[in-house]
Amino acid sequence: MAHQREERITFFSDIRGFSEATARRGDLSAYELVRTHNEIAQKRLDAHGGRLVKTYGDGVMAVFPPEAPEEALRCAAAIQQDLHRLNQERDDLQIFVGIGLHVGEVLRVPTERDEDYIGNTVNVTKRLAEKAKGGQILISQKLYERARGAEDVGFLYGGTASLKGVGEVALYEVIWWPERARLRTRDDALLLVLTEDEKLLIRLSREALQQELERMRGTRLGKWLFRRLLPRMLDWAGFGREHPVRDVRLAWDGERLRVYLKRRWGHLDIDFDAKDLNAEEAQAFVSAFQALQGQGEGGPQRSPREKSHRRVELTLAKFSLGKRSHEPPKPKKS
Repeated sequence: MAHQREERITFFSDIRGFSEATARRGDLSAYELVRTHNEIAQKRLDAHGGRLVKTYGDGVMAVFPPEAPEEALRCAAAIQQDLHRLNQERDDLQIFVGIGLHVGEVLRVPTERDEDYIGNTVNVTKRLAEKAKGGQILISQKLYERARGAEDVGFLYGGTASLKGVGEVALYEVIWWPERARLRTRDDALLLVLTEDEKLLIRLSREALQQELERMRGTRLGKWLFRRLLPRMLDWAGFGREHPVRDVRLAWDGERLRVYLKRRWGHLDIDFDAKDLNAEEAQAFVSAFQALQGQGEGGPQRSPREKSHRRVELTLAKFSLGKRSHEPPKPKKS
């Protein structure tokens, strides 16, 4: 078989913490971890029209037809969901993987046993998988543009990142986690998701990040510095992270929703004005959150008292972010 250029959706799944697991638990446990991951990946690839190209120690590589971006993303989501359920069932030997997907021209080359794929598209995909945290699916903008119309697949813009040997690329995260409730601002700038495994996820949209960059743009140096610092600022504030519900407090009085996040240095609160939210959706979200915490239909939860902090505020798409010392608003009396 001669070399052949063709377009493919490329897929990599990398196990997180594999070297540490091998050193801590031994080769047999590491083998069991890899075997379980590969079996789940193979099962889902078969179900969604993907083809396993190779395994490489702590991960797998696969390809999909270029006309099937939705199936490729559904496959990645199904793998994460399977691993999530498996991890919920056992305390030891848990498996967390980062998955990356991209689409583009590749070079199909023959090997002794079968065939392989090489090229820049493959390199980008591998770097995306390496960039993804455990439990995360990252895709390129090119693949996002092809799959964005899928009704059952959600996306969150992850900003830009410099990938080794590749350069600056835009990242999109695929939403796969089992949800209990979700709440969006009216302009879709920010998304709150309450998951079945008792986590609160906070995600910013691409537009919200762009607005903040425009607001802070000044000199070329200032813009460059802010582009570099903004991801760290948002990570410091808790955006893009999973927060256990035990570390979160919500308060809704019909005029304002306040989210309190417990951090190592104190507590951070995020305020939403009622005009930026659907009131019924906000109340339903808070009720689901309180039910998950065993709070029932009671009033807003009170934030733990904390030492006074200097106020730090960052405006982001119609809502304010600040570190404060006061309590949540009291509920209105009916």
